[in-house]
Amino acid sequence: MDEPDRLSLLLNLESDVTASSAKSSKASHIKTWTEYHVLWFGIHVPVVPLTMESLRGVAALFKSKGYRSFGNYLSAIKQRHITAGHQWTQQLDLIAK
Repeated sequence: MDEPDRLSLLLNLESDVTASSAKSSKASHIKTWTEYHVLWFGIHVPVVPLTMESLRGVAALFKSKGYRSFGNYLSAIKQRHITAGHQWTQQLDLIAK
């Protein structure tokens, strides 16, 4: 099997990992998380990797706005954090809970 065939098969697999109906909501979750991150930290602090400080700051904003589905937003940004090659540490896990 040549490289273009392998690449095509991998792209096909990746496109099915997340249901198309969930892709837009995940993008929306990331967008909202990013907006809150910028509101708290400004534009010069990267959203990823997550830190204990960034997680706490953004979580405080979500709580102040009355979000009940914070876990969905956290799940989306956690996935972004991990797929970017960063470790999800026990400290982040404790803060997230």
